[in-house]
Amino acid sequence: MATTIIPTLSELLNQNPHLKLSENNKIVCHLTNHEMPARADVVFAYIRGSKYKKSLEWYSHNYSQYLPYIVENKKNSKQLYCTITQTTLNKIPEEVNKHVNGKKFKRLKEELSKKTVPKNEDEILVIIEFFFLKMVDIKSCTDGVRNRE
Repeated sequence: MATTIIPTLSELLNQNPHLKLSENNKIVCHLTNHEMPARADVVFAYIRGSKYKKSLEWYSHNYSQYLPYIVENKKNSKQLYCTITQTTLNKIPEEVNKHVNGKKFKRLKEELSKKTVPKNEDEILVIIEFFFLKMVDIKSCTDGVRNRE
C-alpha cells in the first residue's frame, strides 16, 4: 500500500499563491472562491483535484498574444471580450483559440484591416460608420429577443 506524504499547511500555502488564509481561519482559493477548513489533508486533496487544476490552467494562461482584438472583460474578470465580433468569451484557451481561428473572426478582421488605414477624413468617417452599423445590428438583434419575452 503506497502512502502519500502530505505536506504541512504552511508549505502548501507557500507553494500555491492562489491560496490564502482568511480572517475566520479558513483557506480561500482566489481562483475558484472555494473556502475550506485550515487542515493540510483537506487543502492537499483540493489541490490535487480537477477543478483547481483546470482553473489554474485557464486563468493563468497568457492571453496577451490576442491583443488588441481580444481584451479583458470589464465586468467579469473570468471572461474576455472580442472587439471585432463584439462577443464575450470564457477564459478557456481552447475556446479563445477556436474563436480566433473561426470564419467570422477572420472575415471581420480582414474587413477591419482594409479600413484601418485612413488617409483622409472621408476614410475616418467610413471606419466610424462601419463600427456604428455593427453596433446597430447587434442592438436590433437583442431588442427582438427582449420583445419576445
